[in-house]
Amino acid sequence: MTLKEKEIEVAKRMDDLLIGIIEIFWMHVSVSSETAGFNMKEHYLIEILGKRESATMTELSSIFQAPPTTMTSIIDRLVKKDYVKRRHSDEDRRIVLVALSAKGRAYYQNHRQESIRGWVNLLSGLPDKGEKLIEALEMLKNISIK
Repeated sequence: MTLKEKEIEVAKRMDDLLIGIIEIFWMHVSVSSETAGFNMKEHYLIEILGKRESATMTELSSIFQAPPTTMTSIIDRLVKKDYVKRRHSDEDRRIVLVALSAKGRAYYQNHRQESIRGWVNLLSGLPDKGEKLIEALEMLKNISIK
């Protein structure tokens, strides 16, 4: 097997593994009756906003690689469910800022704790409790940022 063929095989395995991990993640997310009404994009948006105070519509469109109209639809659904709120920037009224509402923040914090417990259970089955996996994933993330 040539080096190029080996790289392709590793890439295929990586793709399959990541899809499998996403499936595990989504099954975990979908267990709660509260999340039953969310699609993957809505849930991911709550995760992103949970890690920040707020984000602009432009930032969110960029993260999702989605046109502003698509982002507006996702935000509209979450505003209607009272998980997200919008406001205009004090500095520039043309800029719309999106943030979690109190209900959205509570959901995020609850789900974050559930996720941590789930990952602890999964990683506890590894000999090093996931240290090497985290190191490898951080290296991949750093390569992709460059």
